[in-house]
Amino acid sequence: MKLNRKYLRLNLQEGDPATLHPHRGLSLQCVSLEKALYEGLTRLNHEGIPDLALAKAYEVSPCKTIYTFYLRESKWSNGANVTAHHFEAAWKEALKPDADCLRSEFFYPIKHAQKAKEGKLSLDAVGVTAADDYTLVVVLENPTPYFLELTSAPLYSPLYDATVVEPTVFNGPFQIKIWERENHLCLTKNPYYWDSQSVLIEGIDVAMVKDPETALAMYEQDAIDCVGDPFGTLPFDVLPHYAALGSLKKHQVSRVYWLVFNTEEFPFNSVNMRKAISYAIDRTSLSEHVLFDQTPHMSPVPVSFSRLNENRIDHQLNHRLANAHFEMALEEFGLTRETFPCLILSSPNTPGDRKISATLQRFLEKTLEIKVKLRGGELKSYLTDLYQHNFEFGGSLKSALYGDPLYFLLFFRQKNERINWSAWEDKRYQELLELAQSTAEQDEREVYLIEAEKILVDQMPATSLYVQNYFYLEHERVKGIYFTHLGYVDFKHVSLLTSAETTEQFLQ
Repeated sequence: MKLNRKYLRLNLQEGDPATLHPHRGLSLQCVSLEKALYEGLTRLNHEGIPDLALAKAYEVSPCKTIYTFYLRESKWSNGANVTAHHFEAAWKEALKPDADCLRSEFFYPIKHAQKAKEGKLSLDAVGVTAADDYTLVVVLENPTPYFLELTSAPLYSPLYDATVVEPTVFNGPFQIKIWERENHLCLTKNPYYWDSQSVLIEGIDVAMVKDPETALAMYEQDAIDCVGDPFGTLPFDVLPHYAALGSLKKHQVSRVYWLVFNTEEFPFNSVNMRKAISYAIDRTSLSEHVLFDQTPHMSPVPVSFSRLNENRIDHQLNHRLANAHFEMALEEFGLTRETFPCLILSSPNTPGDRKISATLQRFLEKTLEIKVKLRGGELKSYLTDLYQHNFEFGGSLKSALYGDPLYFLLFFRQKNERINWSAWEDKRYQELLELAQSTAEQDEREVYLIEAEKILVDQMPATSLYVQNYFYLEHERVKGIYFTHLGYVDFKHVSLLTSAETTEQFLQ
């Protein structure tokens, strides 16, 4: 039978997205859907480089702190014109002191943005101005090499009405047609999108089945077109099977699994204890045998952004280091291995996280001869515990919103920042980040970033276990799904071949 479906069919394993507002929907799943709904000044191409999108041209001042964007004529999904005023209003809305933009700090490269968010200056002082309907002028605090990439993020998108809780008017390749909460989401092609001729499918149908086995069965029964990362996880036990068949697809992204330590509380107020835990973990065994072909890693900065060459994963050496640092920690505490209390390792209550936690428990109990208790929780409550420092140590995958090591380094800048789960800070580290952000010289910036990362690895408020590889299945007729290096998906250029076209392509 000749297949000629015009809708890409997906499953969102986490269930209904809490929001598709670009200021609040920041999970990889939400960002992927938001990239289908919104268009910013730039859009990442297949090499991860920002191409012009709503901006048809731009100029940068010699001091590299003033960007002037010239917008192309484009429309919202209701037919109204998209203007520079929509950008200005959306960005300033995120910077209101009482706004619930979850990551307003990503606007802080803009002049006076942080002071406005803190209520120290009015929004009028923020360095973003619509000079006219199609000219947007942005003044930065310091030269920011990744600023153009920032403007490709949905967070930097314009909004038709910056004050609405859940937008219903969009300017991207698609628009929302149906949203049945906890059941079904349907996006349709936006006829007013400025580059609509490049959009080859009529829409995206999203189911919300939470069980991974059921989602896989839906794929096998041709009820969905693809299954796996980042919209869900494939069951671990089927990965070798599909790999042997040659149908399992793999894509490395700049996403790391962090093990974060609460440095305010015993026993992880000791750097020796943090190092003992980190070195006791056999990352090679975890990555290759437990998690199926992931990439072992130690620095909190992923491989693609890390400026360090060291990535100590020699388990025999690390076994000795783990016990040496544990003995030093015990001496600090005035304890012995026999009197050392049971540790509590927290994680989300998902199959993958439970498997990782159980493996870490086994490594630590064997290498350090200590007791470790596992505590799992629903993802939302688990993240709340991390933000409130209500944990001893726990794991989480971390994704970037822009491709620069500074993204990961800034998580540890100040102990009182919400995103700093470890509650660690270091004066020299703060100075280096400030220097890296203020210099206009790239070589100097690299030196500061390298020294900062060395401090982070040495003090170890968090350690990485692995860099994630996506694993997924997709039917042969699906073409053009683009996985960015940041981990989200761009559906703009997806096409669906008929069965005849698929056969012809195979024969070629």
